[in-house]
Amino acid sequence: MHSKKGRSLKTHSGQPWFALTISLIAIAFWFTPQSRDGLFYDRDLIAQGQWWRLWSGHLAHHSASHLWWNLVVFLPAAGWLERLQPTLARFFLAVSPLIISGALWSLDPKLQFYAGLSGVTMGVLTLLTILQLRNESGEPRQIWLVALILIALKIAFEFRQPATALFAGLPTGIRNVPLAHLAGALGAAIFALIVRRRKRLV
Repeated sequence: MHSKKGRSLKTHSGQPWFALTISLIAIAFWFTPQSRDGLFYDRDLIAQGQWWRLWSGHLAHHSASHLWWNLVVFLPAAGWLERLQPTLARFFLAVSPLIISGALWSLDPKLQFYAGLSGVTMGVLTLLTILQLRNESGEPRQIWLVALILIALKIAFEFRQPATALFAGLPTGIRNVPLAHLAGALGAAIFALIVRRRKRLV
């Protein structure tokens, strides 16, 4: 019997329409500032029943630079992931905002507001890296191992220095939220583990 383990991820290629749609929605939200107050993760309003903010908060941004820095990483990474594993990528993109918001809600009760794609982006990068590490098509994997180490180091550094230079363009009082990045990365690792176990059972 021929094993499927050696099959390249490229055989599952698809068009990254979901990643592009998310990016366009985030851009549209930025150009309709009157709607952003109804989108941000707002702990008090979520507690009052505005549950959509658990998801929509990740598509709203505090400033143009905040949106730009998120999209410049999110779109190519999410597009790549969606081309490799369309169904997995789209499911992760749909669910990861809720995973991150759930972590913020339960583990950081003092956090009143949150916005931006950075947590989801970190999850996408982590999931893409893990999948490429497991790709047994014969391609070199050292670069992906280095990428995974850099992701871990970045998150660790953020916990030590939450106010990074990357977010200098944010409005006064807005800070980086390393927990969102950690939740995105851990959510991706869990997704990858589930996928691996399902393949073993097939």
